[in-house]
Amino acid sequence: MEQTNQTEKIQLKTEKKSSWSDFFTSHWFVILLVLSFILAVVSIIIRSILPETTQVGENTWNNITPGFTNYNQLVEKMGPPLESVETKDGFDLKYQSDFLAIPNRVVTDKDGKVQFIKEFLKYDENHLLKQYADKYGNPDLVLSDPESGPAVEANVFLKQGLVIIAHVNDGSVEQKWYFSPTTRQNFLSSWGKKLSNDGPQPEEPF
Repeated sequence: MEQTNQTEKIQLKTEKKSSWSDFFTSHWFVILLVLSFILAVVSIIIRSILPETTQVGENTWNNITPGFTNYNQLVEKMGPPLESVETKDGFDLKYQSDFLAIPNRVVTDKDGKVQFIKEFLKYDENHLLKQYADKYGNPDLVLSDPESGPAVEANVFLKQGLVIIAHVNDGSVEQKWYFSPTTRQNFLSSWGKKLSNDGPQPEEPF
């Protein structure tokens, strides 16, 4: 009798395993869809809870990186801009610099993604162009900036997404421009289109 009960239990377990196996075999696609949906929902919830990360590179200014930082992150880090002007490509924002009369400039696209930053700096005898050349090598382009005058040159580091505006005489840095790393052609047709490239220039870096 006891042996019969054990046999029945084994049969029941076998039948349950078989029924579950049959269920998964016949409904695998539906199960896969449900699991995918659950994973997608969990991913959305996690992303809404966790803060967005910002890529930090050589072209990062106050934890703000062109091509990665969006408008909400910008305001969270820097506060609301002093001025916001809508352009055909996005927005031109002004933030306080070291000079009351000359604000820093932040440019975003229409989606609010930061694309370009221009920072104005006070004179610092220890902040020199040479430091950047020692770190990155010679600049890819050395241009003149009509807006800044003949006393300075725009030294462009394309792979780093930096322009260092430095005085010709002592190399002290007056401005830093930040943008997404790009080619010479793209730079000269965008952020560098107001710069003058008269005279011989280095070979195209890539």
